[in-house]
Amino acid sequence: MKKILLALLCASLSSACSSGPAVKKQEYAKLRTERTFETDMPAVWKGVEKAVESFKVTERDPEKLNPIELRKTKEVSLETDWIYSRSRDKYHEYKVNDLPRKQFLQMRIRYFVKAAQVMGGVTVSVKTEEEIERLNSDGSPDGYSSVDEPDSARANELLEKVSLAILSAAPPSKPQTRSLQPAVLCCPIRFCRRIFSFFPSTGRLFFRPSSPQCSSASPEWWP
Repeated sequence: MKKILLALLCASLSSACSSGPAVKKQEYAKLRTERTFETDMPAVWKGVEKAVESFKVTERDPEKLNPIELRKTKEVSLETDWIYSRSRDKYHEYKVNDLPRKQFLQMRIRYFVKAAQVMGGVTVSVKTEEEIERLNSDGSPDGYSSVDEPDSARANELLEKVSLAILSAAPPSKPQTRSLQPAVLCCPIRFCRRIFSFFPSTGRLFFRPSSPQCSSASPEWWP
């Protein structure tokens, strides 16, 4: 009986503490939080490290790996510390002089990034843990609480940073060579037109007579 009364008391205290306005959520399309890159693990993980360089990383698994060991590793992961920001999709709604207002909430988020080797490349997945700061009816902070549906745009943004870091670190591709046809030029000498052919492979001109006045001339290389 005492346990039941204690549970009821805790429930009543919890409801009293959460007497602030309800948290509402702006509905956006869910964005992808996973992508496969057609390259090797060292290049992908270098891109991941570049993407999180401005965050505090609290855990890496494995802790340290050189590029040779990374090639043999099937899975690598890291975890960041809390990053504080303002929510883009969760808010409190209230009224001022009967006019509706929105107050987007402060939030904090941390990232869990995993890179795993798959057939054809490496798959990078980004998961997040998100907490929002609730407000009391007077606008004062009421502490942080976790959310059931984190904003997928945050994970997608980090995934795009990884993609950009991988692309920017890739070596430039070699320009494609084209087979050039011999260029045909006309000799400017009157009554002695000759056809000049330029061969790019040798860098030399070959000319042959094309008029009766020059019929006795034989084809020559120049220079």
